[in-house]
Amino acid sequence: MFKNNFAFIDAQQPTDHLASLGAKPIPRKDFLEMLEKALQRDTLQGKWTVD
Repeated sequence: MFKNNFAFIDAQQPTDHLASLGAKPIPRKDFLEMLEKALQRDTLQGKWTVD
């Protein structure tokens, strides 16, 4: 996430597993504000690889 400059991960469904990894539900209004800002940034395009 940080290496490729991703702003956040949209997991959509809260689960105990995601919570164990630090995920937290956020209000839709906050998500839409975060999304609007994230869409202004450059994206990682092309084939993704694992180092």
